[in-house]
Amino acid sequence: AMPALPRVFAVIPTFNEEPELAVCLASLHSQQGVEIVPLVINAGRPLPAEFAGQCEEVQVEGACFWTCCTQTGLDIAKERHAEIVMFVNSDIEILPGTVEQLVRHLQEQPQNVFASPGYTRETSGRLRLQVSRDIVIPFLMHNYLKRDWVYREDAPEGVLEAGVAGGQGVVFSASYLDRVRLDPKNFPQARGDHVFWAAMRRAGARLYFVSQAGMVNQRPLSEGVLPKGFNLKAVWRYMTSEYAPESVITMWRYRRATQALPVAVASFVLMVP
Repeated sequence: AMPALPRVFAVIPTFNEEPELAVCLASLHSQQGVEIVPLVINAGRPLPAEFAGQCEEVQVEGACFWTCCTQTGLDIAKERHAEIVMFVNSDIEILPGTVEQLVRHLQEQPQNVFASPGYTRETSGRLRLQVSRDIVIPFLMHNYLKRDWVYREDAPEGVLEAGVAGGQGVVFSASYLDRVRLDPKNFPQARGDHVFWAAMRRAGARLYFVSQAGMVNQRPLSEGVLPKGFNLKAVWRYMTSEYAPESVITMWRYRRATQALPVAVASFVLMVP
């Protein structure tokens, strides 16, 4: 008999974005050398009938944002005795061969986390690099996206170590799920993944981006984050929102969750204007 393919439980949070989700699922189903189990955690309207054979849909309430949706999927994967889990956002397309490469690295180093560089597709069809790894500056807790090459065809062999792995196209061993959880209460949307990766690192994981892997963002990275137009009310709402990545609340909670209290206070005072 043929040896069984590695099974990968792909956790896909979604909210009313069927066209993007269709592209995402098609890209997962075309991956070779792995068996993908797509768990679509849906906080929006029920999916149309044509999605039925492509994924398992789990309805959650509308107030269940990214962190809550993803943790719901992780809990289901754990109940099903998953060995490998993967974070996938519904607005990304996983490039061919990516999951097999990520899994191969994971099989060699099961204690570590392996992520995909991110690309955007230019009108010519060429894939331009958006991020090849994500660096966190210690103490300040500011993260910045590195671009180590320009186009997909320039991607080198090997892996690059990172500080956080994002929430898209990332695989890791499900054995961590007993020890590490997302925190939807304090991080309903933004920074939930950052806090999770900090906890994974404390649990012994190292984070790597696999240079030859890749995913394509179907929409610009920051779309829908910053308030449209400048008015003080919108800016105030943004700065005090527990859903916004740079708000005072999120910045404080992020530091408190990942740093010792005196360090968190000093970092917060320095970084928040």
